[in-house]
Amino acid sequence: MYTIYSKNQSIIFFADQSLPLNLADDDVVIHPLRKEGINSQILSTLDQQKKNRIFVKDNDRYTFQREFIRYYYPVTAAGGVVQKRCTSQVLFIKRHGIWDLPKGKLDPGESLSHCALRELTEETGIKALLSKTPPYITMHIYQQSDQWVLKTTHWYHMWASDHNRLMPATEEGITEACWGDEVFIESKVLPNTFPLVQAVLSHFLD
Repeated sequence: MYTIYSKNQSIIFFADQSLPLNLADDDVVIHPLRKEGINSQILSTLDQQKKNRIFVKDNDRYTFQREFIRYYYPVTAAGGVVQKRCTSQVLFIKRHGIWDLPKGKLDPGESLSHCALRELTEETGIKALLSKTPPYITMHIYQQSDQWVLKTTHWYHMWASDHNRLMPATEEGITEACWGDEVFIESKVLPNTFPLVQAVLSHFLD
């Protein structure tokens, strides 16, 4: 099973046995008749105002790997879930009015871990240390000019001290950077973030 995110929606490629039984009323299931047209089927189904899921039947696993990915320009990025040492607080940024996690594109010749640490400092002004937890990988699509992009992001778990001063990078559309506890996450972040961020938080914090 593969999950691709697109703003508020999730595109899930599934085999018959992996389709969940608890489908919501606004979930969409696509049974592609012609695999070479699956990308246009998916894009015509996307509705960025909704928060539903689009399930795409993919029993032979080639629909995703051969007939979907090849239409997109690949981009690699890295970011992180940063926790304050000795607390349960997590670092969040607000970018264009939406709660998010620090991340950014990989520079040529740069390692993924260095990219995650660099982007953290550039976007929030603080430094952190990587934990030993393996990175979590997500994929999402978005349109840039006339081109569709598939971004693969490697998320790292990090620890930061309490002595760091937060300085949000306003030139990148980041208006706020703050630490949030469980109550903050439940009441503020989750209602105003993307499903991809929810998945990353669930992976590292649950």
